[in-house]
Formats: sequence, structure tokens, C-alpha cells
Amino acid sequence: MQANLSSLLLMHWFAALNLIGTALLLLLASFTGQRPESRKNVGFILLLLAMATYSLALAFESLASDLSGAWFWNRIQYLSIPFLPALMLLVVGRYVGLPFQHPWLKAVLIGSFGFSLLITLLHWSSPWHDLYYRNIAFTVVDDVAAVSFTPGLFYHLFDVFYLSNAAIALVLVGRRAFQVYGLFRTQAVAVFIGIIIPWLFALVGDFASLPTDLDIVPLAFVPSALVLGFGVLNWGLLGLEPIVMRTVFGAIPSGCIIVDHNRRLLDCNVAAQQMFPGLTQLKTGESIDAIYDDLPGFGAVLEALNDRDHWLIWSPDNRTHYRVQLTWLEQHQMHLGYLILIQDETQQVTAEALLRERAELDGLTGVLNRSSFDEHLNRAVEDNARAGTSLALILFDLDHFKALNDTQGHQAGDEVLKTVARCAYDLSRHGDSVARYGGEEFALILPKTNLAGARAIAERLREVIAHDTPVTASLGIALTDSENGQSPAELIHHADQALYRAKRSGRNTVEVADVSATGVAAAGVE
Repeated sequence: MQANLSSLLLMHWFAALNLIGTALLLLLASFTGQRPESRKNVGFILLLLAMATYSLALAFESLASDLSGAWFWNRIQYLSIPFLPALMLLVVGRYVGLPFQHPWLKAVLIGSFGFSLLITLLHWSSPWHDLYYRNIAFTVVDDVAAVSFTPGLFYHLFDVFYLSNAAIALVLVGRRAFQVYGLFRTQAVAVFIGIIIPWLFALVGDFASLPTDLDIVPLAFVPSALVLGFGVLNWGLLGLEPIVMRTVFGAIPSGCIIVDHNRRLLDCNVAAQQMFPGLTQLKTGESIDAIYDDLPGFGAVLEALNDRDHWLIWSPDNRTHYRVQLTWLEQHQMHLGYLILIQDETQQVTAEALLRERAELDGLTGVLNRSSFDEHLNRAVEDNARAGTSLALILFDLDHFKALNDTQGHQAGDEVLKTVARCAYDLSRHGDSVARYGGEEFALILPKTNLAGARAIAERLREVIAHDTPVTASLGIALTDSENGQSPAELIHHADQALYRAKRSGRNTVEVADVSATGVAAAGVE
């Protein structure tokens, strides 16, 4: 019996083609049903099952030997044929994001399925009226059995219904194809092709003069299923929610660039194009290396991020600052490409720098505060020890400052402190550090400076303070070099001893620390 069935199928090419189409459609429906997002794809699965039912029943109708058998399988076909237009509208509507919860759209959808049900009932009851089929008979065309009939009114109405729904679906998908680009445009084109193939077959079958009267529409399901199946298998055609993704992708204020594993452009949003105008000149599939010349350091940042999932700050001109994050895009443990996320962090970086500056600086004078002075001195001493050079520290204290505060008020004292800090800052060189050590006491850290250089700066500072303010200053100098390497604490101690001697010797003078002397602190001396 199996051999007879095989021989029968070989003789009946029409049945064989329809059975192949049935198998493909069922496989695609099974695969789609197993996907995680299968609930969102119910309409698509039902469309595939309806097409499979149509093909299967047509195959067996073509093998019938009398009207009874052919009419049975023809009725089975009409459990699915009338619902194809409504299901197609549902699937395409979901794909392009039609709001079916809107009352009038919901009414259109319900009306479509209602009309489909009416056509099924009219077809099944055709022997008792002439509304759908008339003159039902059995015929054989090119060795293929079929039910012959004269079309009734509702047959023609259903033709219009099917072709109209397909035309609306094509317009919706075609419009979407022009609104998107990159991978999403490819998806839209695949949907468009999957819909237009059976639509064209239906047009040809209805209006063209063919050498056969056979129903050729199901033959279109094979290529249509292959195109739609390729889309579902490779792109998650219905699970991607393209419209929602496109809307969100376009609205993100951060620059988003999607590239494949070879850094070839797949997609980018408007924000990325505004940040980097060169992206507008690139076509899908072109390497983004072409824009590196216009983006100083961008390529280096991406290379530094390669094979990692974190971020770096990229500052192409030291005025703008971007946070660049590279995220791997994977599916089924296969590396597909990268999402490059670029956020403008200029305001945040500037604000953080300002906060750090405020934390490091003395609020009144604008020079380093005590804690920042300690950090700068520790670092300077370490760098000096590695370099084998000399480092000078100048501590200076304003003479009789308390008397100035008592007689002229604290506001006048504050103005003097600010003037003294400005004088010290103006005399400092690149790499030097000026700090308010405490109260009316200040400090200068002078890297790569020998004793003669430090004394010259101290004397100049003493003269400027005496000239520009109503007070004078006493200054103490300490030096560390490769011969008497000192720790920061020792350096401060020796500079403080020298300052004490300057105070004791009459003030408004400069003294240099004697490393061999022990001395005492200058506490209480003003």
C-alpha cells in the first residue's frame, strides 16, 4: 500500500507540491511555538496552520476519485481559507504596531473574523443555496481531481475581501520599510515578500489566462513559508517588536551604534548621528573605522574596551567628555556584534572636577587646603626621591597678624590673607604648589629646586608681601635631596624650625633649616 501511495504521489505532482508545502508550514509553526515569545506569535502560528490546512486538503482533493471525496476535502479547505485574510491582517498589524485595543481597530478585526466565519458557513451550505458555489460537480484537470463550480455572489465578495486585506497589509509593511533602516528594513522587506507572493498568485489565478484551471495559490505558500521562516529563524521577526524597539531606539538621548563583530555598521540612532555627523555618510555594512579620523581617540577607546563590558571616559577635545560603553550582543551563545553606547558626560565630569577642586582648595584664599597640601607634599617627596633631584619647602607666617585683626577687623584680615595667597601664587612656577597651612601660615612646595633657587623665591615673596600688604612675613626653608633624603614630616619639621628662627631674629626675614639642629616648635610666636 505504501508503494501504491508513493507511486500515486509521483504521478500527481500537484498533490506532492502541496504536501511539501504543508510539511514546511507545519515545521515552521512548530518551531515558532517553541520560541520563548510564542505567546506573542499566536496569530502567526495560526496563519501558518491555516495555510498548512489549505495545502493539505487541496492535495487530497486532487487525489479524489469522485465528487463525494473531492467535496469532503474542499470543505476541509474552507475551515482555513476564509480566515487567511483576517489572520494576515492580525499578524501584520502586530508587526507594525497597530493599537488593536483601540475600539474602531478592534471592531475592524472582529468584523474580519466574523466575515471569514460567514464565508465558511456559506461554503459548507452551498448545496442548499447559490450564494457561494453553484452547479457543483466533479472534474479532472491535467489528471488532477477537483470540485468544479460556478462562483456565487459571496465568492466574488470574498475575493475582494482577500485581495483588499492583502493590499492593506502590503501598504502597512511597505510604509514601515521606508521608515526604518538597517536590520529592521531587511525584516520589513522579508515580511513584504512573504505576503506578496501568495497575493500575486491569487491575482494571477483570478485575472490571468492560464493553461490550467487548478488552484495555484497554495503553491505560493512554499516560497512564502521559506521567506517568513528565514526571517523568524534568523532575526526573531515577530519577537523583536520592531516598532517599539525603533521608537525607543530613536528616542534615547545617548548615542547608540550597533556594529557586527567586524565593527561594520548595522544601525545607529539620531543622537549618534548628531554627535558624529560622519555616521550619516556610512551605509549599513560599512566599517565604522572610516569615522575615526574625525573623532580623535575614539578608535583607541574602543580598542581599550574590546572584549570587556565596562566603560571609559573619552575626551576628544578636553572640553567635551563622553562615557563610552561596549556591550557584547549574543544569541544562543554566538557573538553577533556590539552595542556602542555613548553618553555626553560633560556636565557631570565638569561638576565632579569642580567638587574635587572645592574639596582640595581653601575656601577663602583659593590655594590648596591643609589636607591637599599633605597629599601634594607626599607625592612630591616620592617623585623627588625617584628622580634624585632636590625639593624645597617654604613655610611662611604673617607677622603681627593678630594685631591687624584686632585693630582693623577680621574682614580686613581676610583681604590680607587673600592678597598674600595671590602673591605666592603669582610667584609660583608650573609644578609648584601653594597652600594655606593654617590660620595665617602658608606653604610653597618647590620641586626640582636647589637652596639658591628656593632662597631667591622666598626673598622675592617677602618683598612683595611687605609691599602689597600692611604686614610682613617670616619665612623658613627646608631642603631634601639625594644626600639628606627626608620624609614629608621631617621636611615640615625643619622648615618650621627655620620659620621659628626667622621670627626670633626680628621677623620679615628668611631663614634656612639646619638639618643637624634639633630646635623647638615655634608655637605661640607671632
